[in-house]
Amino acid sequence: MSPDVDRLFVAWRRCGDAEALAAVYDATAPSLLRIALHHVRQPALAEDLVQATFLAAIERAGSYDEDRPLAGWLVGILHNQAKWRMRQERRAVDPSRVSGEPPPDPLQVAADAEFTQQVDDAIAGLPDVYQPVLRLSLKHHLSAAEIAHALDRPAGTVRSQIARGLELLRAALPAGAALVAAFAGLLPTRGL
Repeated sequence: MSPDVDRLFVAWRRCGDAEALAAVYDATAPSLLRIALHHVRQPALAEDLVQATFLAAIERAGSYDEDRPLAGWLVGILHNQAKWRMRQERRAVDPSRVSGEPPPDPLQVAADAEFTQQVDDAIAGLPDVYQPVLRLSLKHHLSAAEIAHALDRPAGTVRSQIARGLELLRAALPAGAALVAAFAGLLPTRGL
């Protein structure tokens, strides 16, 4: 880089001459890009680093010492920008390591487990014909047609067994659990 570049930068700093700043950029960017490629291996990141260097140089133009070469000052800024970027990348959270959902509420997990146990106990107390139908419907979310195929029963019979089994299950569950089951959509109510 030539002393002309130093004078152009000083001219820009004193007068705000945009053409002088453009000439400084054109003269220094290629060598800064080569240096940036030693810090980051990807050309696009190196170009970003050069632009960040010039933005920082523009912001800190008042701290430039005219008695020293501009090239050394810009290389120092580039080096600091590269260090800052590496620190930021180290701090960045890896999305693959972070779960997108918050941890479950322990109280809710305990309540869900208790409710599931109450439903399992109530199903176990029902007549044998309803137990497999309700387990496949409620636990495995199979449709009446899928249950009919799995149990080798007619689909109409399975639909009737699901409806009757749910009525029996509602009666077998404690009052609070039956209310929770109705709100959870496990036990459909009669009607449309």
